[in-house]
Formats: sequence, structure tokens, C-alpha cells
Amino acid sequence: MKIIIRRAEIKDIKNMARLAALCIEDSIPPTRDVSLKNLKQARILDIETSLGKIINLSHVGIYLAEDEKGTLLGHLMGYVGDIESVTGEAQGWIFDLSVDPKYRRRGIARKLVEKFTEFVKKAGYNFIGLLVTSSNKAAVALYENLGFVEERKRMAKAPYIIVYREGLQVASSTAVAVPLPHHARTGYGEGFMQFYFSTYFSIRSASAFPIQRPL
Repeated sequence: MKIIIRRAEIKDIKNMARLAALCIEDSIPPTRDVSLKNLKQARILDIETSLGKIINLSHVGIYLAEDEKGTLLGHLMGYVGDIESVTGEAQGWIFDLSVDPKYRRRGIARKLVEKFTEFVKKAGYNFIGLLVTSSNKAAVALYENLGFVEERKRMAKAPYIIVYREGLQVASSTAVAVPLPHHARTGYGEGFMQFYFSTYFSIRSASAFPIQRPL
């Protein structure tokens, strides 16, 4: 199968919204109890109503992967000029990478990231950042294979649950479940306090251009 990478256009938005909704289940951490149906509907609405406003902006890079017949295989949405929260360094940012499950493991995601990397290098930035859900092992492995490295972890907890320290052990895994005493259980899941770690990656590009900071 020949894979064609091109810039997305307004006419592509509806199909991109459906693909993003199809793939969103992979990005839901096990700690979150949400309605998948409602989440998919919200995802479609968000993309259909907002993407058209930014798709043609010069600092936005949105790309499609399709076959010779024009079938949508995957897409990448990103932009340059994102400001890294700690260092203040401007960088490229990927905010959605989706590949149709029927066409995965064919190098489509790699080609999309490579195309976006060219866009970032041409703009003169030295890094690309993104967020990936830790439980999405396939996505984590993909980014690591592409040269992304872990920079920090984002953690979450339910604020109404008290974490008891007795017997608590520090685990090396990226998802930790801490049993609560019986009287502290809330009925959520199996009564376990779960920490969710969303891993943030960044890749150094081979660009020789200086960092350009937005005006």
C-alpha cells in the first residue's frame, strides 16, 4: 500500500473528527470513569467546530496520511511556538496523532511524525513536545522508537480520597494502586486509590537553526 502524506484541508475535517473519536479510547487512563459515547461525541464536536479556525494558520501543521484511493489512514495535528512550562523554551507541539486501527503497524504514524518534524525544523525550533497516556503502551513505544525521551510525569488523584501511609511502598511502575482501609473506601472501582501518570516526551531535532520565539 502506498502511503501519501499531505497537508489537511477544510474538506478533510469531518473525516478527521471521526478518526480522532475512533481512537480516543486508547488515550483514556484506567483511573478515569467516563462515558466513552459522550467523550466521542464531544471530540467530534470540538474538532468540527474549532479546527477550521486554525487549519490554515502558518504556525499550525496538520497532516493526513491516505492511500491511493484517498482513504484516510491517519492524521497528525500540531503547531510551533508552544512555550515549555519550566524552561520557557519555544518548541513544536503535537496535540493529536491518530491512526485508524485497521492500518496500524504499517509505518503511518512514523511518516506523519517525520513530516511534522520537517515542519518544525524549517520553522527553526529545536524540540517537539507531546503528552501520551502511560497506559497506551503502543503509543509510548512508538514515541520512544522515534527518539522521544521522558522529561516529566503528570500525576492525578481523586481529591476526596485520603491516602494512608501505613504499609505504602514506592513502586517503580508508572501506575500505582494503593489499597484504602475498608472504612475509607468510596465505592469507586474496587475501593483503590490509583495514581495516574501521563508521560511527557520531548525530542531534539537535528535543526541547525536558532530557536525562534513568538513575537
